[in-house]
Amino acid sequence: MRDCRHAVRRRAPVGAHVILLLLLLPFAAAVARPPAASATAVRALCQTPLIDLSPEQRDARLAEMALQLKARWLRIDVSWRRAEPQQGVDDEAYLQAVHDTIASARAYGLKPLVMVIYTPAWAQDESLWCKPPPGYVAGVAYPFYAIDPAHLPDFQAFMTRLTGRLGELVNRWECWNEPNLWPYIWPQTTPDDPYFAIRRYVAMVKAFSAGVKAVDPDDLVVAGSTGPVGNNDVYRTSPQRWAGMMKVMGAGAYFDIYSHHPYTPGGSVNIRPDQPPNNLLTTVTLYNLGQLLRIFPGRNFWLTEYGYNTEPCDEFGGFAVTLLQQAKFLRIAYSYASRYEQVKNLFWYLTQDVNGVYTGLRKTTGWHKPSWFRFAGGNSVGIYALPYVKPGTRVKVRGKIACETFGPVPGRTVRLQGRRLGVLTWTTLTSLRTDDEGRYLFTPSVWRPMQYRVVWPEIKTSDVRTVRVY
Repeated sequence: MRDCRHAVRRRAPVGAHVILLLLLLPFAAAVARPPAASATAVRALCQTPLIDLSPEQRDARLAEMALQLKARWLRIDVSWRRAEPQQGVDDEAYLQAVHDTIASARAYGLKPLVMVIYTPAWAQDESLWCKPPPGYVAGVAYPFYAIDPAHLPDFQAFMTRLTGRLGELVNRWECWNEPNLWPYIWPQTTPDDPYFAIRRYVAMVKAFSAGVKAVDPDDLVVAGSTGPVGNNDVYRTSPQRWAGMMKVMGAGAYFDIYSHHPYTPGGSVNIRPDQPPNNLLTTVTLYNLGQLLRIFPGRNFWLTEYGYNTEPCDEFGGFAVTLLQQAKFLRIAYSYASRYEQVKNLFWYLTQDVNGVYTGLRKTTGWHKPSWFRFAGGNSVGIYALPYVKPGTRVKVRGKIACETFGPVPGRTVRLQGRRLGVLTWTTLTSLRTDDEGRYLFTPSVWRPMQYRVVWPEIKTSDVRTVRVY
């Protein structure tokens, strides 16, 4: 517990020209669907925890990401709070684990994006401890409190040490996670400064960048890292206001890549990635990402978190989709993101469900969700059927489903679809689960010429087989 008599520092509000700039943001044109572009959003992954796993567990995860899922980038979070628990004293064991994790990722061909987060207690603005969010105890140094400006040089020095320690293993660095949300910077506003959190964050980015580039000027800094929604109050700042004010405050001089997390928020009427959010002025999803792109038109954008929960999750407003919807939305998201020429990476969060978050490609039990196969690609649905049979014959429509990095896939639902010759639409006739070898066998009765195909829902559809009668 600490004494809470420190006063919050006053800061004059930004002038009227800033307000005018925010009002004139060209949002109307930016919400339209993006034009087709030649860029492709690279498949990338986030997974926590990695650093705290045993070397054997960590290597198994990394091998899966690189060799089976064929991801190219991996976002790894590093806690400043854990790395430097006392001013000027680094936790060598933790930082060695960080180094070993990143070295292993590199060995598997994964490119690491290191995201640094969480202010140590000693570096926090103690004047803020007096007024925590509702439900928290005053005087306790929770990790969400904003940095004390007097400790910005310490943040810069830490980044210089971290960059030097990791050397050539890392050349992309992300400053903080979702700083526009109160769990990462509290408070967002104060009575004296409606842009309090933004102002502190811009100062952090400046120190962060200086620390990184003092070691290697060619390393790139990723900033922004905004969550998808905010009401511009003490709890959350809209990503539009956040990016606009960062630009006004000159933050563009301190970073190379802008990042955003275009999740579909809980309570959304439209849950698909390519549909508009409830409020286009306070929320940025994939649909209206152009609102941010137009603020920093010359910068590459990385979407450093994205996903859909397959079970209700409090951290995401209780919002959940079905397993098949998750696979479908993953496909749509990568396709839609690729239409924005500035967007270079989309990081799916997570590889495996963890800590009550269910956005993973696998469940906590290890069971592979349909989205795992959609992300991995290389899927196949084989099909065979006799081309000619007598009327009324039960024809065997058989085959196997497989993934090139996984092999035969057992216990998955596949659907038999059929149509008459000359008919365009398909009708689902029946479904079943594949056996232990990934095989299926349908036996429909054929009375007239028919076409058949087998669908592995949201993953792959087989070729068409025509069966005629004689």
